Amino acid sequence: MFLYEEKVRKDIESSACVTRDIGHGNRRTFSAKILLKKRDLEYFRGCASPPCLTAYLTEVMVRLREEATHLVKRPTSNSSVSHRSPSVKPSMRSSRSRITLVGDDAELELKLESIYGTTNDVKEFSWFDHLLAVFCIYRGPKIATTVPERPPEYEDREVHLDSPWVQPVYVLSTERDDQRHLIPKEAKCTIDTGNLQGNIVSRTFLVDVLGYSEANFHKLTKEEEDGGTGITGHKLIPDGAIYLTWYHGNSTRVFRDMRFLISEHPMYDLIIGARSIQKNKILDVPNLMAGEADNLDKLKKKMLDANKEFMDRTVKAEVDEDESAKTKKLLSEMKEERDAAKEVYEDELQHVYENHVKQVKDKKEVERLHQLYEGMTGKKLVIAPGKPHQA
Repeated sequence: MFLYEEKVRKDIESSACVTRDIGHGNRRTFSAKILLKKRDLEYFRGCASPPCLTAYLTEVMVRLREEATHLVKRPTSNSSVSHRSPSVKPSMRSSRSRITLVGDDAELELKLESIYGTTNDVKEFSWFDHLLAVFCIYRGPKIATTVPERPPEYEDREVHLDSPWVQPVYVLSTERDDQRHLIPKEAKCTIDTGNLQGNIVSRTFLVDVLGYSEANFHKLTKEEEDGGTGITGHKLIPDGAIYLTWYHGNSTRVFRDMRFLISEHPMYDLIIGARSIQKNKILDVPNLMAGEADNLDKLKKKMLDANKEFMDRTVKAEVDEDESAKTKKLLSEMKEERDAAKEVYEDELQHVYENHVKQVKDKKEVERLHQLYEGMTGKKLVIAPGKPHQA
């Protein structure tokens, strides 16, 4: 027993050169031998039974835990945003310049830290780790890296982009330059395809920016005097009407003497309504046939592929003078497959053109569609009465 105890004592004393990483690129050496005071050695040598040895080792483990906690314990929270290793080049470090702080909110930076920061926590040493340290077995500190989850409202934030339907335009004002030309003023123009009331101009923009007065206002028609209700349910009764000339900076088109209704609401400068959009072809008619066109392309490709395979096989049979029953049966099956693909394609094509013709009100466009269909199929397009076909 004494030899075993002596071996354990030497193993404990041999831990005098244990080097541990305490973080931030620093290393520190501490000794477990300092735990073995003179009275401990005397008590150790007096142990004559395993229970005594076990009790002693337990006492040593407790003191070793206290010493290890004092020397090795790292900060409980190290933010990877604010603490960087000196070995990392400045160009490779993450910069706080990627965070744009809008407004003067003292709590904003804390919120950003909770979203982008990572936290390194040192887990507590277990009793088994301390027991291994007694026998000079070091497993190193356990680091737990946690990334806080983003709050749900952060994930659902809408990314606001510039709308292509709100454009800067220039409107001729009443002011003139040295050459007596009207000076254009910039305005924010909204293209509103759902506005059936008419074009609208803000009274504030009209008077304060363009320099018009009530003497320039025109009378309203009976329909315009009744006003209209917007999509939000607000009633708009114009103060009058006026004719304005405007243009877009990147366009060669000039819209002269366009009629605008004068509104008291200052939230916008100009609004172009649906009638002017369609009349002046500012926007194309919405294309709701994109899905149908893709389906037609697939059916057409299938028909053409089947026809090509049939023709290639027919030519090969003629060249080889192959008139066997097997070849004739194969050609017959390929011909039926080609004809079936052609029939499906033509039926779908007819349905698409029927729907489009029923939705178009322009007679010239209807005639063009009929001619186009006849040129593609060699047949005249017969429109069945009723509502558009539902694909």
